[in-house]
Amino acid sequence: SDLFAILLALSLPWSTTLVSVFAVLMLIAMVPCADIDALLRSFKRPVAAIPIALFVLAAVGTLWSPAAWSERIHAVGPTLKLLMLPFLFYHFERSGRGRWVFVAFLLSCLLLSVMSWIVAYDPELSRKPKEYAARGIFVKDYIDQSQEFALCAVALAYPVFNLLRARKLWPALALSLAGLSLVANMAFVIV
Repeated sequence: SDLFAILLALSLPWSTTLVSVFAVLMLIAMVPCADIDALLRSFKRPVAAIPIALFVLAAVGTLWSPAAWSERIHAVGPTLKLLMLPFLFYHFERSGRGRWVFVAFLLSCLLLSVMSWIVAYDPELSRKPKEYAARGIFVKDYIDQSQEFALCAVALAYPVFNLLRARKLWPALALSLAGLSLVANMAFVIV
């Protein structure tokens, strides 16, 4: 299941279909190893209960909408991803490979950033149809790309500060440059 989580993180900036496939495979791989009592207890903790409550709030919020039920269900769809968080929290409390998932996501975002710079200078390389192509956007759209880059840039602050405290300047500098390159892409390419 750790492998599927890593593959999910690698594919997140690039594909929505692969993310869904790896998420389902990860949940299937987690089932035989899950302690149901511990899983249910973990759902009661605030870190797991909040994503569930946000999903329920979104679902309840559709009840007074005048839209058709198909549109209401479609509108709740993006919040369905929040329900994956309690399972991930439960799983990675027991696994030592949580850092690998972040590293996979970071490397994938850095590679997407490189592709974004290339597509900014040669828009013909974009994987998006011509009518939807935007400068510097290789796959998906500028909102997804900037959210992923911002998440990585902010998340890198914690290890950078820890490395600086430990007086490991070169790794701190390398991670700082990685974060700055993502911010530069957001400032000069995506925007």
